Amino acid sequence: TGRLLAHAFGTTEGDLLPPPREMGLTRWQYRLAGAINTKPVQVGSAIGTVTQAGDVFFADARTGSGVGRTKIARGTEANPVADDRTMYAASTDQSVYAFEPKDAELRWRYRTAAALKDPIALHDGVRYVQVPGQGLTALDADSGSELWINPDTTGYVAAVRRGELVVFEDASASLVDTNRGDTLATAALPGIVRLVPTTFVDGTVYALGENGAVARFDPR
Repeated sequence: TGRLLAHAFGTTEGDLLPPPREMGLTRWQYRLAGAINTKPVQVGSAIGTVTQAGDVFFADARTGSGVGRTKIARGTEANPVADDRTMYAASTDQSVYAFEPKDAELRWRYRTAAALKDPIALHDGVRYVQVPGQGLTALDADSGSELWINPDTTGYVAAVRRGELVVFEDASASLVDTNRGDTLATAALPGIVRLVPTTFVDGTVYALGENGAVARFDPR
């Protein structure tokens, strides 16, 4: 419905609300242009989101005051990611964007030759995005400049293991060097459709199977 909402699940003293707690108390909400199909992200003290109509919006997380709003050509199919000051979004309008919350200021834009739909990742000042027809691409988070492109490895960065990227696609996982982008190893994961880490860096990884099976991989 294009609504961005904030709910409180506790009192001002920090106590949980009495059951049922499923809904909470609505503190503030905005109605934006277009459906919101991806998760909002926290950027410092603000919350940012992108709608399917390309509405980019930031609000103060506590008060709900709008701090920035702008428009891009299309929406996003991958969840935006953020650090303390910037939200990064890969759009189906063939661009990667970096926005700051105040006035929704555009820091940089990286144009590609294809719509971007795969999950994106941010780690240690580098933004990773899978560009169809180009390969896994590493962008400097500050400037948006290309650091490296790996045309031989496709997929999304699911996790980081001992400083190396774990890239997943089509029932296989690859380890990719973070500095040069070289593919170090590839392993088949037949029947696996998704990898979900408990924490992005050196955490337990759950592999979800197409038949409903779940496998757990612990770091060692």
